[in-house]
Amino acid sequence: MCAIDDDKLIVGQSDEYIRLYQLSGLSIGRSGDDESEPSLPSSAPLATYKFEDSGINNLCSLNDKNLFISSGFNRSISVWDTRQTQPILFFKDIHYDQITSVDKFSQEIFASASDDGFVNIWDLRMGEFIKQLKVENNERISSIKFVNSFTSTSSSHSSHSSRKGYNQADTQKYLLIAHADKVSVLSGKDNFTTRHTFRISGQGLQEVDENSVLNNSSWRINQMEFNEDD
Repeated sequence: MCAIDDDKLIVGQSDEYIRLYQLSGLSIGRSGDDESEPSLPSSAPLATYKFEDSGINNLCSLNDKNLFISSGFNRSISVWDTRQTQPILFFKDIHYDQITSVDKFSQEIFASASDDGFVNIWDLRMGEFIKQLKVENNERISSIKFVNSFTSTSSSHSSHSSRKGYNQADTQKYLLIAHADKVSVLSGKDNFTTRHTFRISGQGLQEVDENSVLNNSSWRINQMEFNEDD
């Protein structure tokens, strides 16, 4: 599930349907005489969408208003507009194994990861993936996440910042990839080429040889800037 448009919730299930609910309209109370047992939301969905021939395993909002993406157990991804009953874009068999995670970089760019050991970065304006990252030995990728890192600035900049003590120009985007017992960190500053990989253990994170863990596939890379404003 994921939140969208401030007060709405998108829920995907194994029955191949995606349902849109208004959070302010949900009735979540108690059912029966057992007050310890919560009842399910009683409000009807605002809209229902059919994801053909597959249950839903991932959902992610794209613009926090009306666009979202879904992935299914059939290795496909659909891009939806909540105002339409059919997907506006559909990508079939885009991975060699089950899709495990999706996340957005911007309103136009998102990434998908899979048990096949690949991360595909997609641009909706082009209708295809623009960069592909491969984990060595095709290790299973359990999750991906785009995160922001804020660099501290001087007090003279603080008054112009949307976040106290930080400047928007000093915000950098990173892609985190969790695979096997490791996590790889790639920077959007150089189009997710530079990476550092850490092994997760009981003693914490230990950096390993980055050149032997994550390979950047170059055969389908378009030379372009990854811009959060895209």
